[in-house]
Amino acid sequence: MVSERKSWLPREGFHLSVLTTLLKQTILNPTITLPLYILSQYTDYGRGIALDRPLAVKRLKVLLYLSIARYVNALLNQGAQNQWTSDQPRWSRELVVVTGGSDGMGRLLVEKFAHQGVKVIVLDIQEPVGGLPGSTTHYIKCDLSSLEEIHSAAAQIRESHGDPTVLLLNAGIINRHSILNTPDHLLRRVFDVNTLSHYRLVKEFLPAMVKANHGLVSTTASLAGSVTCAGMVDYAATKAAAVAFHEGLTTELATRYNATKIRTLCVCPNFVHTKLAEGFLNQSSFVNPTLHPETVVEAQFDRVWRWDGGMLTVPPVQSSIAQNIRAFPFWMSNGIRNRLGGVMSGVEAIEQERVERLREMEESDSVAQASVSQSIVDVQKGEDGQPQMFG
Repeated sequence: MVSERKSWLPREGFHLSVLTTLLKQTILNPTITLPLYILSQYTDYGRGIALDRPLAVKRLKVLLYLSIARYVNALLNQGAQNQWTSDQPRWSRELVVVTGGSDGMGRLLVEKFAHQGVKVIVLDIQEPVGGLPGSTTHYIKCDLSSLEEIHSAAAQIRESHGDPTVLLLNAGIINRHSILNTPDHLLRRVFDVNTLSHYRLVKEFLPAMVKANHGLVSTTASLAGSVTCAGMVDYAATKAAAVAFHEGLTTELATRYNATKIRTLCVCPNFVHTKLAEGFLNQSSFVNPTLHPETVVEAQFDRVWRWDGGMLTVPPVQSSIAQNIRAFPFWMSNGIRNRLGGVMSGVEAIEQERVERLREMEESDSVAQASVSQSIVDVQKGEDGQPQMFG
């Protein structure tokens, strides 16, 4: 079960986003800066201090303007990301579909909804690790790289449970090869699962949401979609496509279908401690912390539970910087990508070790098969070396 943290300090410890959050809650908070400025201008005590410290008042005025601008910007973002409409979920009646919900962050999401008594359908090629977490949770085996299996699973969901109202596109896979060393079948599969399955599932479930003008679609992308590094180009390309998918879906719902009450959420986390990231070199730091899966899941669940769309970056400051890296001068952005190339060196080493193990197993199997074949020949020969007749 996903635990609820009550500490002000995140699991990852003190990092840049924690510092910026503290600044937003204090010196960039208009509920603090505005009263202080009013006191400095309209009370005898405040005017006395202002006369003695004019520079401090000027700085306070700047902070007031910045805090008001930040507050207004947040209000505009809040309205825009929800299409300037209000709608509330009815969780006792909602039906949630989670792809990749058998393990990892998907599993944690399923547990969160199950704990609240929400009906959840898990779509995954593997059985749920540890079984289903609650009586309101159901599992349908589905290879998300297969159009036919997606269509079959969607029909089964509609027949047995009704039309889903919440679609959490969480499934994702990663290859561990450079561009030249990526086999075509693996390249096709990563795009099928990470990109094309989004389109196929939305085509199955979105029409009913549009008809009711009610629903939520959450797409899990990654900062890799903004900052590509060597050894994971295909994965990064699918995550960039996931962001474009989210943005395009959002605008089509508003401009093509007038379904402005359907929420769209895109989750863009930094590197996360999951099986998907096995072998990544740990480069966690104050500026760029590696995340615990619970941190991302709790942030995503909170947004979905509040029926709040938009872009969710975790952690917020570092992720926002990464999303704008293409606006940096090329020498700077390219230098960052080159430095990040070392992140995949551990992954490539693990993959090479795995390939060598598979090759050894294949060679061992070949030797064993040859030995068995020779044994059969020996059995079928008599003492004189001539073939025996059986039956």
